[in-house]
Amino acid sequence: LKQQPLTEFMQDHDPDGFRAVRDEYSETVAVIYTDLFRKYREGLMELKREAGHAGDTVVDFTPAGNESSVGSWIMSSLIGSSSNAASSGGAGSSGAGAHTTSAFALGSRLDSVKHLLRPAIVLAVASSRGQRFYFEEIYRSIVKMLLDTCSSEAFFCTTLFGELPGQLFSEQFRVTIEATLVTLRAHSAASSDVLGLLLAFKVNELLRDEMWRRNVADLSDFFLQAEIILKPRVKELCDANVRSLGTADARQLFQNQADVAPRIVTRRFANLYAALLAIISCGSKEDDTLRETVRRHRMEFQSLMQRMAALFARPKARYVFLINNYDLVLTLMDEHGMRRDRENSETLVRSGETKVADHSVKIVTDRDSSKAPPQIGPFRESDGRSTVSDQNLKSTVSDAGSDVVAASESTLAAEERAMLEDAVAGHVAAYVEQELSEHFADLLAFVRSTQKHERRGKPLEVSETKLKLLMRDFMNNYRVGIRHIRDNVLREFPNLKNGVDILKRCLVQLLNCHRRFEAVLNAVNPQLKSEMVATAALMHEIRKASAIDID
Repeated sequence: LKQQPLTEFMQDHDPDGFRAVRDEYSETVAVIYTDLFRKYREGLMELKREAGHAGDTVVDFTPAGNESSVGSWIMSSLIGSSSNAASSGGAGSSGAGAHTTSAFALGSRLDSVKHLLRPAIVLAVASSRGQRFYFEEIYRSIVKMLLDTCSSEAFFCTTLFGELPGQLFSEQFRVTIEATLVTLRAHSAASSDVLGLLLAFKVNELLRDEMWRRNVADLSDFFLQAEIILKPRVKELCDANVRSLGTADARQLFQNQADVAPRIVTRRFANLYAALLAIISCGSKEDDTLRETVRRHRMEFQSLMQRMAALFARPKARYVFLINNYDLVLTLMDEHGMRRDRENSETLVRSGETKVADHSVKIVTDRDSSKAPPQIGPFRESDGRSTVSDQNLKSTVSDAGSDVVAASESTLAAEERAMLEDAVAGHVAAYVEQELSEHFADLLAFVRSTQKHERRGKPLEVSETKLKLLMRDFMNNYRVGIRHIRDNVLREFPNLKNGVDILKRCLVQLLNCHRRFEAVLNAVNPQLKSEMVATAALMHEIRKASAIDID
């Protein structure tokens, strides 16, 4: 830049000499950049940490008798899940458990997107430390280097030669761009790491936004070609997972009538589903194709759960199974920062009001309708001075390590969570009806009958003898029934918080039935109320049963 007056003089008085200097500069830096980027790219690819295996899907097994039978698949999934905590390190970790990490565990890999503009990997340091990196972090480092270098060259060439950004770009970076795309294409074709490719796709999208923000459009074709390479492969791998859920044999995944715990396939799905939502939710845009892909994952999972639940002989076991499996998915969504909203249910329990489910005990199905220079390139020193008049070339790159992209509460995540919570609410309502019917069948049947008459506008005709029988039966059994309900709920739901919430729903439903029965007594013969269990006594037993410390 110190030679800018000289180049301006040559441009005015010796155009041929000026063009010769400019061409010589362009050819020289083209060779330098090509060589430096080649060494950097090849060095990083040698540090690539492998993830995913060919054919690795949510439901990944072949018929029994093969090495990939259900048993071996379950054991390998358990091993992978147990090693998650130790080996789910982020983009730059190199733990010993690299080969046993669950295929769909996101861990801290999202940092490649969250900390998009942090410094690129320093190859010499990473090599000396023996670090390993997932592909999305390697891709982020290469493209960020390329973007920073292009920003620097655009500023330099405009200042020194008066060239508009992009006129010298094809001469300087054409070979580097082509080689980078070749590397990306080779990795994408060979990789089965759906999360890594999706993260690379999101990195590509966000760095393209950063390019436009810097107003240096030289890499627009590169980003477009990279998207053309990545997006179809991501969709292909996602479709394979959707097919594995849709074609899974529920009988092979079913264990026995007594086992209502969450299945391994649910944990694998939950990891993938939550990871997809977390990645897609980063940034301000959500790709429509990816949104539809996530929706298809959920619908096929729900269909598989319905097929498995139908194998249980007892209706209540079906609901317990569905609630436990859905709860695992929601729990993993919580861990990925997509918190469920329990406000409605907590308010419901505190107020003692609940909505009585008036439906048959069919399994609930899916309810879808379904003034400084830009950051200088990595291979050039700068004295930091600027004489360029076009301020649009100037960039305000964020400080290294800052969160330039946040995984905010996205519309997609909120919609998907609402779908699952609606399904769980339906299953819980049906479970509550089943549980209460096992202990207070006559009382519930009577309350339902009175409700039907009320809706039809017909008066209920009931004898005092029947009312007394109902009161006597409830008086003799309500304490034992409440204890049994408490024991059943806490035994059947491994998630204590979820179990306590369902227990409270059961007890609130019982209290509401008692109040409705009391209203009938008032209508028939108020004097009979003296023979029924007092509301205060029932509330005392309910408080005792629901007094569980979950902290």
